[in-house]
Formats: sequence, C-alpha cells, structure tokens
Amino acid sequence: MPKNDCYYSDDESSRSCENKKKNDSCKTTSCKYEKKPRDEKNVKKCRDGKDGKNGLDGKDGKDGENGKDGKCGRDGKDGRDGKDGENGKDGEDGRDGRDGKDGKDGKDGEDGSNGEDGRDGRNGKDGRDGKDGEDGQDGRDGKDGEDGQDGCDGEDGRDGKDGEDGCDGKDGCDGRDGKDGCSGPRGHTGPRGCPGETGCSGPKGDTGSHGCPGPKGDTGCLGHTGATGPKGDTGCPGHTGATGPKGDTGSPGDKGDTGESGPKGDTGATGPKGDAGITGAKGDAGATGPKGDTGESGSKGDTGATGQKGDKGDTGETGPKGDKGDTGAAGPTGPSFTPNFADFYGLMSGKPGEVNDNPDDIEPGESIHFPNPATNPYGTIQRLSGTSPTEFLLPANSVFEITFQVTIQNTGELVVVLNGIEQLMTIVGKSGGGQVVGMSIVSTPDGVSSVLSINNPSSATSGGLKVDAATGALTEPLSCHLIIKQIK
Repeated sequence: MPKNDCYYSDDESSRSCENKKKNDSCKTTSCKYEKKPRDEKNVKKCRDGKDGKNGLDGKDGKDGENGKDGKCGRDGKDGRDGKDGENGKDGEDGRDGRDGKDGKDGKDGEDGSNGEDGRDGRNGKDGRDGKDGEDGQDGRDGKDGEDGQDGCDGEDGRDGKDGEDGCDGKDGCDGRDGKDGCSGPRGHTGPRGCPGETGCSGPKGDTGSHGCPGPKGDTGCLGHTGATGPKGDTGCPGHTGATGPKGDTGSPGDKGDTGESGPKGDTGATGPKGDAGITGAKGDAGATGPKGDTGESGSKGDTGATGQKGDKGDTGETGPKGDKGDTGAAGPTGPSFTPNFADFYGLMSGKPGEVNDNPDDIEPGESIHFPNPATNPYGTIQRLSGTSPTEFLLPANSVFEITFQVTIQNTGELVVVLNGIEQLMTIVGKSGGGQVVGMSIVSTPDGVSSVLSINNPSSATSGGLKVDAATGALTEPLSCHLIIKQIK
C-alpha cells in the first residue's frame, strides 16, 4: 500500500502529500524540527514511513486444515509530546533604599532635622518566560507482521479393516417328493387256492410306485376343518425370474437377522498447525523537550522619589476562603430546667357494670373528671389535696401548654379555669356533639401554686353537658385526656 510523504507547517492551514509506491518496501518515519527565531513559527516537516513488506505466502499445505493467519503486528505507539518548558522565575524586587542618616545636632542650637527616608528601590524586571520545549518525535510505525504459513494437509485416513464373514445361513428344506408313476395293467385273477397256514410276518417291503390318478370323483361332503399344522421351515430362495406383472401386495416377509458391524477405521492424522505471524516492533518514544532557561534577575534600581498618591484602584478579586477560626470560649451556663409534665385521663363505658368516670351531666360551672392516674409519675404537677379528680396544682411563676380532649353527646363548650377564673381565650365547643379538642398557653402568678380545671362554662344553658360513652358497636371504653406541659 502507498504511504504519504507529507509536509506540515504551523503557519499554514494546508497539507501537501505525495503518494509513492516502490516495490512494497518501507522507509522508517523521520521527523525534523526547525527552530526559528521567536518572531517566526516553528515548522515541522514529517514524512510517513512506507508500509512494511507483505509477508511471503506460505506454501500450499496438503489437504489438512489451514493454519491460522498470523496476527497483524500492532502499530508503534506515538511518542509523547515534550513537556513545555517552565516559565522563568520573576526577578526579585529591588531592596528598599537605606534610611538617610540623622542630621547632626547643631551646636548649642536646635536639633538638626531628621534626614529624609531613602527612596524605595525599583522593582526588578520580570524574568523572561522559558522557551517552550520542542515536541517529541512521533514514534515509528510498527512493521506489519508476516503472514503465517499455510498448514500442511492432513494425511488421508487409513481404510477400515474388512468386516468378518457373516455366519453360514441355515440349511434349506428338503425338496418335495416327485409324483408317483402310473400303475401297470392289472393281470387276470387266478383260481382261489386253499388257505394255507399263516406264515410269519415278513419284513415290510418297499413302498411301491403310486399308480396314475383315476378320474376325478364327485365332490364329497365338506369335512371338518382340521387342526392347523406347524409352520414349515422357510425354503431357500430361488433364482430371480423375469419381472412379471405387478401382483397383489403380499404379506410382509419375516425380517432377516442384522449382520454384525465391521470395525471402525482409524482416524486420520491431524495436519500441523501453521506458524504464528511475527509481532511488529514497538515504536521509539519521542524525546522530551529541553527545559526553558531561567530568566535573569533584574539589577537593583535606584531609590525613586516619593510619587503622588495614585487614584483608588479597582476592587481586587475575592481572596480564598480563610482558615477556620479557633473555637470561641464557652458561653455562660444557662438556667437549669427539669422537664415537668402530666397526662390525666378518664374512661367512659355505657355498658352496665363497666367503668364510667363521667356518668352524670356536667352542669354549667362544673368540671370534667380526669381521675387517672392517682399520682402523676412525670413531675410535680399533682392533684389538689392529692385526690381531686377535677382540679390540679401548677407550680407558681411558670408557663404551661394545656391540651385537652373530650367526646360529648350534645351541643356544648369547654373552658380552661385557672384559680377560679374562666380563661375566655381557651373556649372550644362542638355543635351537635362530637370530639372537642382545646389547646392553649397559660401562666401562673408568683406566690403559691395555682389550681386548674376543665369546666362547662358558667354561662352555658341549663341541662348540662353529656360526656359520651362507648355503647353498641363500640366495645372498648372511650377516653378523655388533660395534658399539662411546663415550658418555662
């Protein structure tokens, strides 16, 4: 196959190629880099190497299996590009000029003025950037692997051995007896002699020839069917006669015995495997470009005069996030607080003999009963006098969250009562009956503990509020709850 002689130029977007083919021979890829002055761009001239020679065809083998083709050699890897030369280091800033010497004290006079500060040295010039390293040379293309030789033909298998002779067939049956010859003419009857004495029985004589058959007699009566005789032996096959007209399909004959199988012939030898192709050589790695030269340090400048104050510069970019500061000192310890809460409840069943903590109507100004538990296990909120089912003691100078839930049968309202005063902002109710839920925040005054209860408002209509109980399909008692949480 032809390869390209190519010319690449960095300052031209063009590529000129010349195809060449010469006796399938290869020339190794070569690359040249021309180093131009800084005002010119680098020029790269490369020629691709020609393809490697095709491997010779293997000789035709004998008929056995063809050997596998050798694998193509892998292309050599491209050489890595040379690393860019490092930028030259910035020249160091010139040192600050020395402070002027203090003026000498005047004789018995005023102190001499302080000398002016020396001018700041000029900043040294930035070092030049290091030159870019040259690109590494492209690795050479690996040579094409040679074609593997065709495998030799396998040898023909040997002929199988002759099968053993079959067993002799059974003897054929005896042929049928020939027909009896015709009887001779009957002689004249001689005179009857006197009976002689009975002689000894002589030996049985040979059976005489059968006489000629007489004329066919009349058909006698049909006799009884005799017993079926035994099957006779099969006769020997006769010579094949001329093909007659197609007769009726006869009964299928008995299947003959299967002859013994002859021995299996030997398997032919397998042909030799073809040689594997040669793996192409790995391309050379490109050379690493040289490191750029470090720029020269600028010379120290003279101390310049102090210039006028410049205009305010543009706001600089936001700097990187600073390191995490040290952990601040611990704050003062807050006031201690011990959780304090309670859940008082009642149970109502409408079945006779079962519990009902609110069986009577709650008249205006009267309280709902929450008799359980007898003692609050969760804090200092307890029952008035230790036994009251309707009134509860709250610590002084505190704030509480009050939640209550009661199911009623008729239209009515409920209100939180603190120290005998109805808290009007806590009233909740239900028209036609149902579940009544109230939630509020109350605070207790300084001094002694306060008393809290959940009441039917004193302004309610007479007749009372009926707390609902479980009946009918409701098999378990209904509950009512009063939950008190101290939050401050």
